[in-house]
Amino acid sequence: MKIRDIEVFQVSWTPGDSPEQHSAWVRIYSDNSSFGIGEASPMQGGLASLGIIARNLAPALIGKDPLDHAVLLDTLLHTFAKLGPEGALTGALAALDIALWDLKGKLFNQPICKLLGGAWRTALPFYASIGGNGERSVDEVLRVVETRLKDKPAAVKIRFDNDRTKPDIDIAGDIAKARAVRRLVGEGFPLAFDANNGSRSAARSASGACWKSSATGGSRSRCSITT
Repeated sequence: MKIRDIEVFQVSWTPGDSPEQHSAWVRIYSDNSSFGIGEASPMQGGLASLGIIARNLAPALIGKDPLDHAVLLDTLLHTFAKLGPEGALTGALAALDIALWDLKGKLFNQPICKLLGGAWRTALPFYASIGGNGERSVDEVLRVVETRLKDKPAAVKIRFDNDRTKPDIDIAGDIAKARAVRRLVGEGFPLAFDANNGSRSAARSASGACWKSSATGGSRSRCSITT
């Protein structure tokens, strides 16, 4: 069995999204018509990773045995290390890794967890990661959170996604949004905040008092902040 073709593509989740907001995917086809799908990092739409796959990695995989999974990926990492080895190259290799596992599961008609040695758990809680809140008003943030709460997540993370070239541009506004979300979800609900590299002061204040408990209403153990 050989790898016959490799396709890269994006998926848009919301009408009007730009390509930089899409998710990034790869599909690996074998010569027996089976295929596996993998996802790359969605940063900037994963366009850099998809480009590396299409131009550099895919040509090196065509005609190879997909069951030589580890050998193929290790060879690609060392061959193209000068393209990374972190960032876009890592995202590209991750997508191929997932796709090869998916293909293997289909070939052996087994869940991937079985091929990895079994499942310690058969279900996992999920959390809602909500981005783009730096540009939203407090009311807009609350409306988005209310919508996502209908999915009954185990936790919520608010990503501010502010301009990284202008750190700390609106700390007071971010804290106001954090307080409003805390009031909305309630005292005991697990809630996290991610500055997405847009804040220098959040790390300093978070280490002492988790934004002085403004986001948690005093429940510091339920608050997580990432800069």
